[in-house]
Amino acid sequence: MTTRTRELTAAGVAVVLVALAAACGGSKSSAPPATSTSAVGGGTRLTGTVGPGYTISLTMGGRRVSTLKAGTYTFVVTDRASIHGFTLEQEEGGDFEQDLTSVPSTGTETVNVKLTKGEWKYYCPPHESTMNGSFTVS
Repeated sequence: MTTRTRELTAAGVAVVLVALAAACGGSKSSAPPATSTSAVGGGTRLTGTVGPGYTISLTMGGRRVSTLKAGTYTFVVTDRASIHGFTLEQEEGGDFEQDLTSVPSTGTETVNVKLTKGEWKYYCPPHESTMNGSFTVS
């Protein structure tokens, strides 16, 4: 599957999930849900890296991300190991979870995500207890 196909597939899945959540009337908060789209246009660039060892990071301009303002960001994630993935999840303030890369794929994926206020985390699904990070969106 090409990078562009994965981006379009991810965007389609996100649209379906948002529609299902709206149809069910469920959300943890009254805040609008975070959404993702393929990376056409976009916002501020965030750089994610997972692997090749047991490392995961999210940076902006070379500095580790700890706080961000709500808005649309372009996540450019490089997955350097087939045993790792990079998942983004909103833990508090909303209901969002998406694999930006997945096992056993490697390479670079680019996805736009609208971040809403709350606590967010990123992690490697098979190694979540040791490969994770978090940031706050205000």
